[in-house]
Amino acid sequence: MDTFVPQVVHGVRHHLMEKNANESLWRRNVSQLVCRVDKGHVKPDIVFFGEGLPERFHRLIKRDVRDADLLIVMGTSLMVAPVCEIPNMVRRDCPRILFNRELVGNFCSRGGMKSRRKSYDNSERDIFHEGDCDDSVRLLCSLLGWEEELNELNSSTRLG
Repeated sequence: MDTFVPQVVHGVRHHLMEKNANESLWRRNVSQLVCRVDKGHVKPDIVFFGEGLPERFHRLIKRDVRDADLLIVMGTSLMVAPVCEIPNMVRRDCPRILFNRELVGNFCSRGGMKSRRKSYDNSERDIFHEGDCDDSVRLLCSLLGWEEELNELNSSTRLG
């Protein structure tokens, strides 16, 4: 794995930028990672399955889904609550895009039937783009003219 994942000391916001730290995470040797500042354990800056979501999520979710102009969902089974409920929380006029290997949730459902909508007709709010998330994001960035910025961001997060 050659991309950088931010790491934090559990409960503290000290970011580590060391290649060895990232490599240990990919090898699942998380117990070896200890912050030099306060000796706390280090883990990726993500929520693992079974962990509670941060208070900030619960505080902001209602406002965020109310104000959303577009919802993009990527690489998920949409099986774990409360995040799996977000696509159903946005306004009915909010377009939803699913970048995924398979159709999940109630995306592209009409009367219980699932369809793989390939057009960009405005009469429906869902778009399902089947495939790997990385390829889908590259395509989206290409269509929006953001390829150069994506490549710069990607190269700035590479290790080694």
